[in-house]
Amino acid sequence: MTRPGAPRQEKSRIKRVIQSLAPYEDESITLDSLIYQVNGWKEKTDILLKGRYSYHNPPSENSRSRTLQIIRALYKITSQADLKVIVFCAWQETLEVLEEAAKWNFSEKKIARFSSDMNQESLEKAADRFQTEDDCQILLSDELGGEGRNFQIADFIIHVDIPWTPAVLEQRIGRVDRLGRSGKVVSIIPYAKGTVEEDLFEIWENAFNLFTQSMSGMEIALEDIQDKLSKALLNSVRDGLARIKDQMKEHAKELREIVEEERYFEQGAINHRRRAEIEATSRRYQDGSVIYRPILAWAELAGLTFRYTNNPEVLYFDPKSFDRTSYENARFVDPPNMEQALLRSRRQHNMVITGTFNRDVAIKEEDLVFFAPGNDRWTDAILKNSLESDRGRCCGIGRVALDIDKNLFIFDLLYSILVNPRPLYCNGNNSTHLFRAQGYLQTPTYRILISKDGEVLPKTHPAWEITKRHFIRTQDFHLGKRDGPKAQIQEFQKQFNPNEWSTILRGVIKAAEEKIKEEFDFVEDLAEEAQEEFRHQAAGQKAALQFLYAGKDCQPSFAEVDQFEKISADLVEGIRKPIFELESVCMWMIEGRLKKNE
Repeated sequence: MTRPGAPRQEKSRIKRVIQSLAPYEDESITLDSLIYQVNGWKEKTDILLKGRYSYHNPPSENSRSRTLQIIRALYKITSQADLKVIVFCAWQETLEVLEEAAKWNFSEKKIARFSSDMNQESLEKAADRFQTEDDCQILLSDELGGEGRNFQIADFIIHVDIPWTPAVLEQRIGRVDRLGRSGKVVSIIPYAKGTVEEDLFEIWENAFNLFTQSMSGMEIALEDIQDKLSKALLNSVRDGLARIKDQMKEHAKELREIVEEERYFEQGAINHRRRAEIEATSRRYQDGSVIYRPILAWAELAGLTFRYTNNPEVLYFDPKSFDRTSYENARFVDPPNMEQALLRSRRQHNMVITGTFNRDVAIKEEDLVFFAPGNDRWTDAILKNSLESDRGRCCGIGRVALDIDKNLFIFDLLYSILVNPRPLYCNGNNSTHLFRAQGYLQTPTYRILISKDGEVLPKTHPAWEITKRHFIRTQDFHLGKRDGPKAQIQEFQKQFNPNEWSTILRGVIKAAEEKIKEEFDFVEDLAEEAQEEFRHQAAGQKAALQFLYAGKDCQPSFAEVDQFEKISADLVEGIRKPIFELESVCMWMIEGRLKKNE
């Protein structure tokens, strides 16, 4: 279906635009000619875009129309049902033309639009369709799709226009090339040959390899790169970029050498033992199995009941099952923000928070909340309350054990181990710098079992295995229970008078402190290790600055490096004198029922 010519209203608009560019009457002949040519071009373009194309008869590869070349690429990609593609446009007007052409050639269920002129609900529906519906293979997006979204389900990216800044290009590709993705990200870049656009493409591709590689450290020179491009265009819009293509290749090569040199110095500062510990910790927490039990237990304490979906790795919280009484009894100092959690889950319309503790699952499904410390405010609120609440910090549990043949009366003490922040505070530095030092103490907590006689129980003692088991309401009993037919607190008080009890507690605490001092007498070595590593890091920073300013008239400023070294000295002192805080104490009365051999 074609049209004989452009509508009269469209012709009038084109004429007004062209006339505004040339205000002199003697140029009317030239303007009329230009208007005629533009109208003719638009008519031909409309005829081409409304052509009868199909998977068997796509647009010609020789077509000079950018839009038709994109439609041709879409036919090739979507011919395979399991492939998806994102089409990026910088301009709304371009997006609208492309959307009209796409809908002419493909069914609407194949296409979703994600652009800044849409409201939040429409954006979420479009993203969900593209992520979850197999039929939806094409996502048309402006630069909004390049910011903060995870579209790693896509296999291809079509860049309708080439960004003038590397950062925008990195953002686009970064929406697809995400951590945990398998397979390559394929970019398709149509450009007009023999124009400044081709020159820009060759700079990004041949000099900086932006379509196939990350900038990988060259971000420090973004401003310098943009400055060179701007100066070249000021000299000549037509061929300014063509003149500097070889220069930009050399510049990119120099930048890579600087980055590699900096990495060389950083390599010397790597503590391979700590790196192995971090990687091991990352693997341990990968599926969330370590933290999901305590977080869900605290969520239930606050009246937030959860249920699993058909996928055992995915669960949801439904406000319909919210228990207000439990919430009030929990006495949370900082209640979880349910509104923020709903926003994160993008499920405001049905008020259900759906998420997972498994990192791999969260990567594959963007609409799930990833319940992880530091990633989700709702999870952070639960953890904050569990750390700051007084509930469970001091308790007594009675337990029957079939593993032993005697009764045990022991104390289970949990200490937190913190880098001392006082050296930082004394010199007016922010506590955020403590993150650089936390890994040196190897473990954030230390647990000790001590008998009421002050004997530290070794890890081989059966009490360690007995106390590791979860509390079972039908078998264990709470020694601090104050009401009901089995009020245990009165029975417990009959066994110890206050003076005797205080003596026992003082002996237990003293034994614990002596054991901690013995166990952590190696912190001096850790402090020396940290000092050496910080020294290497500072040397690497200085070397990078020296290479960056090599051959330039100005000299680098080492003020930030000097500040880094001063803060590092405070951190080393904090590692040398860590803080041990008693977080909780659980008293165990264990009744052994193992039959002795006769």
